[in-house]
Amino acid sequence: GTATYAADVRLPGMAIAVIVRPPRLGSHVVSVELHQNAKSQTGFIGLETLDPTPGAPLFFPLGGVAVIAETTYAALQTAKQLDIAWSEPSDPATTPSFNDELRTLVGSPSRPIFESGDADSVFETDGVTLEAVYETPFLSHAPMEPPCALADVRENHTEVWASVQDPQSTRDHVAGWLKTDSKNVAINVTLLGGAFGRKSKPDFVLEAVELSRRLKRPIRVQWSREDDIQHDYYHAASAQLYRATLDDAGMPKAWLQRTAFPSITSTFVRGGNDPAGWELEMGFSNTPYRIPNQRFESKGLQPGVRIGWMRSVCNIFHAFSANVFVDELAATAEIDPIDYRLALIPKSGILRVPGDQPPKGHGLDLARLRHVLERVRDLSEWTRHRPQGTGIGVAVHHSFRSYVATVIEVKAKNNNIKVENAWVVLDCGTYVNSDSCIAQMEGAVAFGLSLARTDGITMREGSVDQSNFHDYRVIRMNESPAISVELVASSAAPAGVGEPGVPPIAPALSNAIFNATGQRLRKLPLTLSS
Repeated sequence: GTATYAADVRLPGMAIAVIVRPPRLGSHVVSVELHQNAKSQTGFIGLETLDPTPGAPLFFPLGGVAVIAETTYAALQTAKQLDIAWSEPSDPATTPSFNDELRTLVGSPSRPIFESGDADSVFETDGVTLEAVYETPFLSHAPMEPPCALADVRENHTEVWASVQDPQSTRDHVAGWLKTDSKNVAINVTLLGGAFGRKSKPDFVLEAVELSRRLKRPIRVQWSREDDIQHDYYHAASAQLYRATLDDAGMPKAWLQRTAFPSITSTFVRGGNDPAGWELEMGFSNTPYRIPNQRFESKGLQPGVRIGWMRSVCNIFHAFSANVFVDELAATAEIDPIDYRLALIPKSGILRVPGDQPPKGHGLDLARLRHVLERVRDLSEWTRHRPQGTGIGVAVHHSFRSYVATVIEVKAKNNNIKVENAWVVLDCGTYVNSDSCIAQMEGAVAFGLSLARTDGITMREGSVDQSNFHDYRVIRMNESPAISVELVASSAAPAGVGEPGVPPIAPALSNAIFNATGQRLRKLPLTLSS
């Protein structure tokens, strides 16, 4: 057999579509002109203008101009010969001003989502021992295979071939677009050349469906790498402020945490920018450290781009900020980072937040969280002496009902950081295929290191700056560390494996860099100062 991806599927009478999409969210085509010499391009068929859907972005097409051709090459070449005038969006985003707004939001109080004791009184009476702000950028899924879909719309039946993660939802979206019953739609799922959440959003499928409906022939819409990186459903940029006052033993007696980011809800509801409860339950409202005086606050803002879930979702920035802040507290108290965490996490009990109650809720098992932390200490030989310039860092996190602890080891030389080793302990409850679980953790290390060290997505007046792997880097094979994974034997219910390995990577790396160099990095990407 052969591995068949969406771009490999062929149908009689099929044409190829390459779409030039609006450079900014909310723009539409004002006028389009095709260069005269492009009209003689071999294989060129014609142009179709696509209007954006009004309202929230949802999973609808962005609009633009579709170049229809007999071959992908002809479509791509012709697309370069278009002069398109676009409308001006009402509120284009620019990265520096957006980041300023994030910092402003976490710099001022808001309504608490959780409070115990009176943290403000402790801060006022005893002062603040440590305060820090952590920042993460917009991130792109960047799968190796860009989105691609082939649609054949007939009078009473529509068939689609596409690399989608949720074929049932895709079928419903196609049926809704065509105003037909779902039973009249068939979705054929090809192999996915990576997805990480991007291909759960079927906007690219609806593009092919609309063009096939208009042209009454099978149409395959092919995205380029540039299309994918510049028109993604991005992982939200964020900022978190943490503040703590330590007692005489070096342990926090007052703790404030404040998070700000644009909600995924903004993709579905215009103005739905405030973080949703389920987003806050990803490492924020369910923080495992029980401290006498705590206050948790959250804020949202307009994103200016489409926001979507990416592998491990809001756990990425919440795990980063919480784990680095605890490491900073441990350094301030001059206590070993793992010992400090174990002192903060109760020895037993189930931590629950309002949205995670029985019978559906599972809660956070504090003993299991402690156990993976204790196991990674042994697996990594944490207390072993390491040479000068070598550093280790730890992070631990609970997500998708699983528990992961990670230790990263780095070597620092001439202002460069090389990641040498990663040790990962996973408790995902009962597992069946150990090789698959280990492979997911190994992939999570590579994915997490890419998120930690890439430049992220930046915007100027609403347009995304990055376009390909030259300016949106993912780590290469020679940058990958040696990886050791331990699975915890458990009789607990099966839990997540594909996503929980990602969140601890960036904070463990940041903490390792501090251990090696003394530089505390609170912002992704993690870059040493000269």
